[in-house]
Amino acid sequence: MFNNIIQLVLACSLILGAVGAGPAASAQSGAAATAGSAGPDDAAMGDFFKGSLIVTLPAFKTYRVSRQFFADHTFADVEKRKIARGTWTLEGDRICTQRPTFQRYCNLGLGRKIGESWQDKDPYTGNEVDFALIAERKPLP
Repeated sequence: MFNNIIQLVLACSLILGAVGAGPAASAQSGAAATAGSAGPDDAAMGDFFKGSLIVTLPAFKTYRVSRQFFADHTFADVEKRKIARGTWTLEGDRICTQRPTFQRYCNLGLGRKIGESWQDKDPYTGNEVDFALIAERKPLP
């Protein structure tokens, strides 16, 4: 049971952004992420700016987050009317997200279009993560 609780906490961390980098690391990555604003690398993010990325964990059936990416290299996660904000960067074919005081998470998805869905693994727990890029983009609460 203890092992399941740890997996749930780590899984929630993945969905909400990322655990352990600390405020100094977050400040540095945030500054680096926003320094360039939208550029040529961000062309592959086009549909991510128009829609919402739905992130779910099949192992935890009730967990679902709607993530909105913005051209200024920030994002907002909405889960049960709560908002968590962070920064994003591109690394190879991965979109990396980080929130203050969380680990950085890099997952597949770069270049995807609205209507596509795909799977990846949580880099820390190995749990399956499902992604779907949808057209709906609700105003943030």
